[in-house]
Order: sequence, then C-alpha cells, then structure tokens
Amino acid sequence: MRQFCGLVTLAQIAAPTAPTVALVSPAASGNVETGAHSYKVTFLAGATHTAGGTKSDPVTVVNNAVNGKVQVSGIPISTDANVTSRKIYRTIADADPTVAGNYLLLATIADNTTTTYLDNTADGSLGAAAPTTNDTIAANFPQSIAQTLASAGMSDATGALAYLNIAEAGTGNLVISSDSSISAEANGYPIGDGNTVPILELNTSGSMNDVIDAASLYLFSTTAGKQAYIIARPRI
Repeated sequence: MRQFCGLVTLAQIAAPTAPTVALVSPAASGNVETGAHSYKVTFLAGATHTAGGTKSDPVTVVNNAVNGKVQVSGIPISTDANVTSRKIYRTIADADPTVAGNYLLLATIADNTTTTYLDNTADGSLGAAAPTTNDTIAANFPQSIAQTLASAGMSDATGALAYLNIAEAGTGNLVISSDSSISAEANGYPIGDGNTVPILELNTSGSMNDVIDAASLYLFSTTAGKQAYIIARPRI
C-alpha cells in the first residue's frame, strides 16, 4: 500500500488466539455439563486486560457421568513483557458460542508460561463474563509512526514520508513527540481536543532529499487503545 489513509490504534497487547480443547483421555466422569462448550482466553497486564480472544472449536460432553472433564491445551502465551497472567472463559452447555457475553470465567492462570488446564467445573460455578474491550498498553509503547503504519499495512518507505496528516479520534489526549521514551502527555505536542492544532499536517518541500522521518516520531496518549486518523504518503 503506497499511501495509507485510515484509523489506527496506538500499540496495545493483542488478544489471544484460541486454545485447543478435548475430552480427557482416558475417559473420566466429571462436572462439566452434558452439551457443547467453547472457550476463550484473555491476557492480563496489571489491572488491565485484553478482550476475550478467538473462540475455540466446541467440545461436546455426551454424558458427564462417563466423560465429564475437558483438557484445555495450547493456552496462548503473550510475547508482551507486560502480561503476567491469563484468564480462561467457557460457555455453559449449548450456549451460543458467537455471543461474547456467554463466555464466563473458568480459571485464572497466574503466569504467562502454563499451556494446559484441566476443566472439571460445573456451569453453576463459572464466574463473570469475559471483557469485550481491550484497555491494555503494550510494552513496546510508544512505537514510532513508521512502525504504526507498517503494522496497519502500509509499505514502501513508511519511515520516509512526503506527507503526513494526523487527527485525534475518540476520547483522551493525543500528542506527538520525537522522544522515544515519552511517558507523559505534557512532554508532547498536543493534537486535537480543541487545541490550536486540531489536525497536524506536515508536508515536505518537494525535494527528493526532504522527508518526514516517521521512524523518529511517536504518537503518545495515556488513554489505552487511543486511536488516530492518519493519512501518509511515502517519499518514493
């Protein structure tokens, strides 16, 4: 994509992929109710969390007096250094797995290394519903505008731009800085929120040697999941 025009989300921890689930083998009686169940996982970083991740394929308990335990394996591990624990959510028997609110808390795994869990929990003992929003901030935040554009699908010299237009989206403050270690909004140049620069627009002079160095510019906000509208054209 030679030009990018779209809405981007500042670096967050991506929601997990799906775990793998199957009835235990050899068969053993258990408490998981007869019917079909699906599972999801969330990543936790301190008090923040991702939304529920990709749902698993369903596993069907035919008769829990014969085989009523489910082995959860392949529990996703985050590559983000901020993640210290994960939560597993499950539907009750035959609940619609496409409805986010049907995933209820099964267990908390207090690490980012364990990949298996044995489910022997009755539907009535499940907890709160899985979160549907992501309020995390990734360990690599802030990342450069060049990285943000590359992650959003732009190619062809995302670092060397001829044109850059940025507008704030949603709530929270958005600032831009050349400081890769920026940690406070007050240390950046504000964009939006009724500021004198509601939209930041940067153009080069037209000279081939004149570029906007997006690899050395950083968008920052203390609002997790902050979004921005960006139009960018590479110098090619």
